Amino acid sequence: MDRKGPAYLRLGREYQVLSSNYNLTNSNRDIWSECDILVITLGTSLDIAYEYVVPKLEKCNYQSGVIVLNKVWPIEDEILQKIVRFQGPIITVEDHFGHGGLRTILIEYLIVKGFDVSKVNGVNLGVSYTHKIGSSKYLTEHLLGPSLDGLDTYLKYLSDM
Repeated sequence: MDRKGPAYLRLGREYQVLSSNYNLTNSNRDIWSECDILVITLGTSLDIAYEYVVPKLEKCNYQSGVIVLNKVWPIEDEILQKIVRFQGPIITVEDHFGHGGLRTILIEYLIVKGFDVSKVNGVNLGVSYTHKIGSSKYLTEHLLGPSLDGLDTYLKYLSDM
């Protein structure tokens, strides 16, 4: 792999390599003053964020900043403090249920800090166990639909504010 800057590489089931070709050099540290909306993601959800969510936000004329976490918990204090100071909408993206993951952890933290959590929404893989079998890409394409429909509703809500 010939590249400068950080990269994401994961060894999946059956030893398939899951990697991303996204430029992560502008993530996390230097985007806070340049974006209208934060997208917070981690792990394999990076593909969901860049292939589905960011293009949808761009289509709605949002300048998004993508925060890539290296783990769901504990989240770095520096990042949490900056999220609390951020005044715009936040979207979490994860390949997890709608409750109990990154979005839930973030909302609980923000409530304690007095943050208006009505601006926090999530793109996730549903609220119940799936009985579908397939690759990560197949599952994402078949399970993400309702969550992306919810994102459309959320973006309409934001535009009406």
